[in-house]
Amino acid sequence: MRCTSCHEDIAPGARFCSRCGAAVTSVQAPKPTNKVLVGVVIAVALLIPLLIVAAAMVLPWIAKGTQRDREAAAIHRIMLIHNAERDFQSQHGRYGTLAELGPRLARANIGGYRFSLTASNGIYIINADPIVYGSTGRRCFYSDQSLVIRQNWGPEPATDQSAELQ
Repeated sequence: MRCTSCHEDIAPGARFCSRCGAAVTSVQAPKPTNKVLVGVVIAVALLIPLLIVAAAMVLPWIAKGTQRDREAAAIHRIMLIHNAERDFQSQHGRYGTLAELGPRLARANIGGYRFSLTASNGIYIINADPIVYGSTGRRCFYSDQSLVIRQNWGPEPATDQSAELQ
């Protein structure tokens, strides 16, 4: 440490400068050397590519988890629609539209999926398709009054001929 008055080196723990007698007012941190700055720059330069690689590995995994969550939510909503259709049919003698099933189910687009419900002549058909295939979901779903949920692993809507959800 140096004296702020005369710039003489001050011994560690001294309270006064031995040359000019000025009181030591505060402890001064040593200025970083060029070697320290170069070390920091190298460390940052090595750390940034590692963070980019780690992000490239983790982000797709997170996206797939989000897709799975959205698909599970779509399946759950299909089951809710089945229950609402059962109740509506028992009260009105026919199947209802999404709007007729109540505000909880009335929204057509929810959770990254577009829902459609067609009801006529004693049957109803539910389709749930990703709003943006591959991003908001990887599967399309179909179900009807049989309560069987069918899926298609592609951008085409699922039908009554699609594979049954296991």
